[in-house]
Amino acid sequence: MRLLAKPIPIIVLLLVAIPLAFWVGLNFYFQTSGVSEQVRLLLSRSFGVPVTLQGIHATPWGGLRISKIAVDSKGADLPKNTLFTAESADVYPALLGLLRGEITIRKIILRSPVIQITRSQAGTLIPDSLEIGSSNLLPVPELKAAPDTTPSTPSPPQEKSSGFEKPQTASVETILRRLPSLQISDATFTLLNENDLPIILLQGINLGIETSSKGDWKGVVKIDRATVGTSLVLHEIHSPVTVSSDTSTLSLNGLDAILGAGKLSGDFSLILPPSALRYHTNLHLTGALLKQFLADASIGAAGAEGGVAGDLELSGITGSGPTMEGKGNILCTDAVLQPADFLRQIGQILQIEELQLLRLAEAKALFNIHEGRALIEDLTLRSDNLILNARGPLLLTGDLDLQARLLFNEKLTSRIRGLLGPQLSQAPEQGYTQVSFHVTGTVNNPKTDLLERLTGIHLGGNLGGFLQGLFGHPQARPQAPPVTSPPPSSGGSGSSGTTHP
Repeated sequence: MRLLAKPIPIIVLLLVAIPLAFWVGLNFYFQTSGVSEQVRLLLSRSFGVPVTLQGIHATPWGGLRISKIAVDSKGADLPKNTLFTAESADVYPALLGLLRGEITIRKIILRSPVIQITRSQAGTLIPDSLEIGSSNLLPVPELKAAPDTTPSTPSPPQEKSSGFEKPQTASVETILRRLPSLQISDATFTLLNENDLPIILLQGINLGIETSSKGDWKGVVKIDRATVGTSLVLHEIHSPVTVSSDTSTLSLNGLDAILGAGKLSGDFSLILPPSALRYHTNLHLTGALLKQFLADASIGAAGAEGGVAGDLELSGITGSGPTMEGKGNILCTDAVLQPADFLRQIGQILQIEELQLLRLAEAKALFNIHEGRALIEDLTLRSDNLILNARGPLLLTGDLDLQARLLFNEKLTSRIRGLLGPQLSQAPEQGYTQVSFHVTGTVNNPKTDLLERLTGIHLGGNLGGFLQGLFGHPQARPQAPPVTSPPPSSGGSGSSGTTHP
């Protein structure tokens, strides 16, 4: 038994020592042979931009870790705001391939990458081919993707040429298409337009995909936060993800996210480079809260209350406003809103309490988008005694041209008819009179002639947020002026008066 027992610890020791020695020796080789510099030159030449990296070492799990990767756009043919960095990339080759002197990639893990590109450069993000060997880059082994099992037509024999041979090349698209597994953790992605303004910002991206039996990639993506443009913010995005076998289409079918503390669900698809970044999406919002919804839309309304639901269908080319087509609606229930400044002013003049704080039985917006131009078909805010209705175009530039109406029911009409007189006209809605007015300017600087039409007083200026006032920014109620008591008169306990500064 002792004779049999002695070889056991020796075998265990050898099983541990041999891989450990191989790992230590491989790391020593990487540190002393200049392989890191050769790989850096290889990547720089292959992608046509300067690439820096801190070093390469072998991991105990059979992988190669490339640390502190960065693309330097200085001096390269790239926009000034192009950026790519990564904390590390773990490349797992097939061990049998290493014995034959080639790297067959079976898995890549990319940690904390930061990618920033302009829309015009998105098509050049992946080069046509990747050079994988040359006479001055030895001893870098041949780089290959996983074997392709699809049948192929034999190529005609090539004649040997004398002298310097052209470096072997492998299509990056082919490598990606055949890569069995890809994992990305804690990534940040920014897509800019030609004016260096953000089209979309994705933060906290975690992606895991693997090749399926059909040759496409399937997996799951999670995104902590997505900012569309500079305003709309989505939270906790989660979706199955599919990349087609020809790497031309990215699909998110069964997408879930949080918007306005409600559930946003639907589908999203994107045509990938080198084609134009054409997108299509169908989204449905339920259970959102008006206050949080406005905050996620970067409008803000601390005093808003109520629920929000809606639908959106949208398609176009990313960053190209004139290509945008779609339609949608937003519906609010039990909404309480601080009205726009001009409505509050009208309420003060006409002594209509409902215009000091809108309590809405109905609030809806129906719109269409054609060639980047949004047409508000029906914007309606309805309270017990009042209706505000508007329709007209809203351009992506923010320009407004809305025809609006303020409607009064019979109760309010009887109170204000003597004051407004001929300004009131009969509304198409039974039991209501109306005053029509015009909204122009921009979303950030709107103007209206409502007060002038009602009272003849020319307001002449910025109303300070027509749309934001309708759905946001509560105004603080005016505080009563301080009360100053006069000094007591000598002789008696007369009542004290008040003085308003």
